[in-house]
Parts: sequence; C-alpha cells; structure tokens
Amino acid sequence: MNNWSWIPMTGAEDEQVWNVICRQFHFSPSTTEFPSFQVPHPFVTYSTRDLKWKEIETVLSHILITLTDEGERIMALDWNHQGYWIDPRQPFERDEEGTWIIPALPDGDYNFFVARDFQWGYLGHPWEQSVTLFGENLMTAFEESRVFPDVIRRGERQMTFQPNESVSVYRQLLPRDDWKELVRIQLNQYSYPFEIKLLERPRNTKQQHDYEEWGVASHFIATETVQLERLLEGLTIPPIDMLSEESNTVLRIRKQGQDIVLVSNQEVTMHGVIYEELKDSGTEYENFFDAILPHATFPMEVVFCGRGTLDDEDSIHAMTLNDTNWQAVFEDRLLHLLNRKEITSGFLPTNYSKPSQRTLENFMTEFMLIIPYNFILTRDATGRFGMFDHFCTNEKIAHFGNIDDEETNSGQRR
Repeated sequence: MNNWSWIPMTGAEDEQVWNVICRQFHFSPSTTEFPSFQVPHPFVTYSTRDLKWKEIETVLSHILITLTDEGERIMALDWNHQGYWIDPRQPFERDEEGTWIIPALPDGDYNFFVARDFQWGYLGHPWEQSVTLFGENLMTAFEESRVFPDVIRRGERQMTFQPNESVSVYRQLLPRDDWKELVRIQLNQYSYPFEIKLLERPRNTKQQHDYEEWGVASHFIATETVQLERLLEGLTIPPIDMLSEESNTVLRIRKQGQDIVLVSNQEVTMHGVIYEELKDSGTEYENFFDAILPHATFPMEVVFCGRGTLDDEDSIHAMTLNDTNWQAVFEDRLLHLLNRKEITSGFLPTNYSKPSQRTLENFMTEFMLIIPYNFILTRDATGRFGMFDHFCTNEKIAHFGNIDDEETNSGQRR
C-alpha cells in the first residue's frame, strides 16, 4: 500500500469493531427497512442519489484530516469484507475501478468511516442510498461543505434530563455486592405498601425477562419496614458472573403495578433513574465526574470495570475518593493497567502502534467507555449512585439511589 495509507485490520480487530457496532448501533442489515442502525444523537441522514463520488471523496478526505491529529488513524469498514485502518493525510489507495478501496459512497454494501473512539461516524447505506453522520464536529463540517443537498431525517440533541427510566447494574460492580442496601435506598424514596415477589425461572423456559412465565416462590404485601427487613435478613440470591445469561432467581418489588427494583443473580434493576446527557466538550471521564462530583458527599466509592478491554482477571477495580481530585486517584490506582498484555499489544497491530505510556490521557484513550463492559460506577456517603458507559446507560450518565435533590425536580414522595 502507498505510504501505509490503508492498513488491513486483523481478523480479531475486525470482529471486535463489528461487535461494538452491532451492540451500540443495533445494526440490522435490511434491503427494505430503513434505517438499519441507531446512532447517537444528534445525527443527520443525507440522500446520496445522483451524487458524484469524486466530489464526495474530496470533501470527505479533507474533513477527515480536520477531525484527526497527525498520525491518527480511523476505521474504514466494509460489511462482510476486509476492514482497514487509514491515515487521511496519506494518498488514498484506489481499486481497479478508480475508487477508494472502501468507497466514499455506498456501492452495494455498507461502507463506514468511524473514529477509533466511536465519537463520530460516516455510515453509508447501500439500499437506502444514504449517508448518516453522527458527531457534531463531523456534522458541522459537512453542513458547511453543502456537498449533500437533501436531508432524509434528523435526530436532534435530546433533553438534558430524562427522569423515571431504569438502569441495570451488574452485581459484580457493587462494592461488597451490597444489593440489599441498594434495595433499601430505592424503597426509601417511596411510601408503603409494596408488593414483593420472589420468582424462580422454570427449567423449561429460556425467557430471561418474561417474568409472567416464572414460578412464584413467595408473594406478600409489605406494609411496614420490619416486614421488609425480615425478608432481606433471611434472603440469599447467589451472584453469578456479569457475562452469564442464566439468572434463576428474581426479587421483584412493585408499587401500584409499577416496578421499583428487581434483583437477580446477575444484576440489580432500578426504576426512577435520572439520565443526564454528556456535554459537547471534554472526555467522557471528565464529563462523568463533572456531573457526579457537585452533588457528592465524601468519601465516595468508585468502581472501574475494564472487562471490555481486559481479560476477566483483574478487570474490576474499587477505590475511594476523599475529595474532587479523581485524576490523582486514577493515576495512582489504575495507570498500571496500561502495562497489561492486552494493552501493550494494542488495538492496532504492534508494528503500527506506539507503546502505551502511563499517563491519564493514554488511560482514557485505551479504556474507552464506548466499549461494552467498560464502566464507571460511584456511590457517595449518602447512597447516591452514578454510572456511565455506552451500553447499559445508553451513552448517558445515570443518577440513582438517593437522588432526592433540587436539580432533578423529583423531591416529592411517591
């Protein structure tokens, strides 16, 4: 290849990238149903009908340069075909027909150009004859270029707070697996009575979340705290690994027909969660702590999970913040992870990537929260929780537990 412009991905890299796309974008190829993916807001989809590929190539290559640093590579993906790492500052290698190896306009298959950290993407749809853009810098650059005249659809930035939703937290991420305390915190935001059921999954069903098919081991109405405490004191729900799919027991607590909290062998699901959007600037880590720390009461427990990047061994790390200087704690407790074999080998092949340096900036780059099973979970001294990843919390910051404060406008008892 000319000047290392197009570097073929290894099979493992290609599989990992598409796994992320399938999970995060709910990628579902179809020749008749559009769109085939769900991208982060905001986004815009343009028609590519009757456009000239040479003009699109010129604009796209220029924009890719403006969005990347010197030496930075992006992902060029062709569904069911070889994927590449490309350097937009080098000449784009062309095929025998004169177009890029992965065309700038879809020519019969899905062609994607995506940032390594998935913060922006250019997704070509062959059958809709469209290109979908997400990431505000990329969208702004194309809007200014005026190369795409016709808009098919838009997804505007969503509201800052989205109350009364739910979040599921893997029990492995809870300090000391203190799910009982989390149940107490959740119920403390409501008034009695509660409907409490202990469910068991029948051996002949694989329906994990269709609880109407599950057997009822016990069922009663709790009208006072002593009844709840008696239940929790004598109840054991053995934990299982966060990647397992075989929960057999569920504690389900409802009020007026609405779920409040569910506890399974694998996770705790809480309702009444406040979701906060990321800011437009700063890293994901900075956005998360900027949202969490102003409301925190110290000391705060922090759990970092790097299961999406590291092997299972030593992938979950718990630490304590006594003040707002999370950077110092991360540098002290987590930078050694950059020496792990999964990191030093790199997401890029070793002969293309630089050795990882032990800096917080490199840590945040290597342990991208866009990757499924990379998490941050916090719990402050009052029982207020925060969580962020791009899988369970859908690219938002989740506030739950003791979140009865003025900025959520949810102070009334229910």
